[in-house]
Amino acid sequence: MKLLISTGPGLIASREGHVVVLDYDRKCVIDALSYEHRVHESNRKGLEGASWYKDNLLVASECELLTLEVAPLKLVTSRSFPFFNDVHHVVASGNQIWICNSGLDRIDEFDDSWRPVRSHCVMGPPARRLRYAATSFRRNAQKWYSRLRGWEKAYDHLQHRPIFKTTRKILFNDPYGQNGRDLRFSYFRPHVLHPNHLFLLKDDVLVTLFATGELISLKTKEILVNDLGKPHDGVVADDELYVTDCSTNRLLVYSFDATGPKVGSKILDTKITEKIEHGFLRGVAVSGDVVYVGLTARRNAPKDYSRAAILKLDRSTHEILDEWILPEEYGKNIFTILNAGDRYN
Repeated sequence: MKLLISTGPGLIASREGHVVVLDYDRKCVIDALSYEHRVHESNRKGLEGASWYKDNLLVASECELLTLEVAPLKLVTSRSFPFFNDVHHVVASGNQIWICNSGLDRIDEFDDSWRPVRSHCVMGPPARRLRYAATSFRRNAQKWYSRLRGWEKAYDHLQHRPIFKTTRKILFNDPYGQNGRDLRFSYFRPHVLHPNHLFLLKDDVLVTLFATGELISLKTKEILVNDLGKPHDGVVADDELYVTDCSTNRLLVYSFDATGPKVGSKILDTKITEKIEHGFLRGVAVSGDVVYVGLTARRNAPKDYSRAAILKLDRSTHEILDEWILPEEYGKNIFTILNAGDRYN
């Protein structure tokens, strides 16, 4: 099985992120690309959410978007916009491209020439915004305490601190716009919603909201399912929806009707690791009767788990069938996992 993954350093800051193609059955790397960040001098995330677009691969990084050729991997373009802040994922179809601009709590849409088309607010109606405000202000207080104790060193490169950021996001649909202000070095955490993964459907785009544990429709803003914990990545396979919950390392599976779109009953809810310290569950890919999930090393993890790994699971039971440890040269952060079998025969 050929898999493509996007990776980063994880526990320490670095100038580089990686895209790695591996033969899972042979436990070897068959292609790899290292990318040196061009806006931030360094960060801990590396390269984040990725997706196929035509014959190429699109990859997000905090404030950059890459287009890569594959087989072999080669950088085509790297671009950045002043309004990028903590970009987590990118998907495209036809002449439309969408990104999770997580720091601004919005989805930005581009045409296929990378001209900005519109920004989508995902806050929803007034009653929902009030609920979001209550939980967000509580997280703001917790983050303030963490910074006071020196626990937020992962974001030392973001020096600008916007004031009243949460209030502005709650009250206005697009408070930061696309007016040329450089927001790439601004610290917007804790984000109100933190949209971080996009599911591309025929007539809609679905968005996971990490901070609130919800999945919404970008077209209607309807909440399709909640109680997802801290949802990160996901995939639609056949008539099933897969979502990873990195708060407790659960893999959630629901019945799914893409024509609605409608999320049905829960099929499986499985805690993948014995202990939370054993990893941070993110990427997921489905192939036939198996599921592949990625585990990132958590801060202060036990020595044996201070690494990134990809687990192979039985699709019907989520029993762990195999494990592949990512070579340390590619970091300890795994974001996206994609099936690369049709690109690397």
